[in-house]
Amino acid sequence: MTIDPVVPVAAVGVLVAVALGACAILTRRRGRRWTWTRRAGIVVLLGVIALRPGSERADADVLVSDLDVFFVVDRTGSMVAEDHADGTRLDGVRSDVLALADAFPGARWSLVGFDDEVTTLVPLISDPTALRDAVERLRPEVQDQASGSSPRLAAATLVDLVAAAEDQEPDRRQVVFLFTDGETTVEQPSTEPYTAVGERIAGGAVLGYGTTEGATMRVWDASGPTEDDVMDARTGAPAVSVVDRSTLRELANELDVPLLDRTAGDPLDEALTGIDRDGERTTPGRVPVHQDLGWWWAYPLLGLVWWEVAAVTVDVARFVPRRPNSDAVPG
Repeated sequence: MTIDPVVPVAAVGVLVAVALGACAILTRRRGRRWTWTRRAGIVVLLGVIALRPGSERADADVLVSDLDVFFVVDRTGSMVAEDHADGTRLDGVRSDVLALADAFPGARWSLVGFDDEVTTLVPLISDPTALRDAVERLRPEVQDQASGSSPRLAAATLVDLVAAAEDQEPDRRQVVFLFTDGETTVEQPSTEPYTAVGERIAGGAVLGYGTTEGATMRVWDASGPTEDDVMDARTGAPAVSVVDRSTLRELANELDVPLLDRTAGDPLDEALTGIDRDGERTTPGRVPVHQDLGWWWAYPLLGLVWWEVAAVTVDVARFVPRRPNSDAVPG
């Protein structure tokens, strides 16, 4: 028997101990012994489920790859312009990142975001669930903290990340996907090209978002999107962001990868062109996998919960005043 707790074992132990202590004290109340004994049972079962008990570790074949895939995402305010088939440009990015990750089973993935600074949101990992969670949480910069955008801002950081991956495991290959609308709004944009990255990688693509007609953007604050539009300080009207296809072509040339127009959300096959994925293979050995058996404890837990619901319903019914009989004849 093994355990794989959802939170540290110590945290489970403390919470269960405190709750059981309270139940033990309250069982001394007259006529409430069974009530708090039942609730103590619920606490114990919840604690057991949180520990995720399982069988002895079984084995499962795992597909591995010699590719490191870097997803570099523009998170500036223009990426929430609403001219993409899925809604905002950033909504389209989320869908495309997850689709491309699925195209590289067994690879390692990294998620890098840039607005007025570059942040490694997810280091190189082989856990698809962790990557998916991070992608689903992708947010644009907060509007009142925005200072303009430059699609080349991530170039220097990306060179360092790719070089570090090469140094760590020289036999692996690196692939880069850059997601941006190409728009430059900062007064002094970064001019460092992606050429040094392109010289090191084994493929990738630039994925461009937005239309030439452009679209307005909602203001994002710390809690999420608001109902207000981003305003153009020069005209006083809602600002309109348009795609910069000229810059997108330059970025693709610097990386020496294809450029894909993602406005319509077409298939991503072209993004995979030229990438040799033959490095994928099944591990010759077998990898241990925890087989969670905690769900068995859900059955007695469900029984106690229904008992609790029934008991509470009866208690409530006792205190509900009965309606007077309207047919009674007054004396």
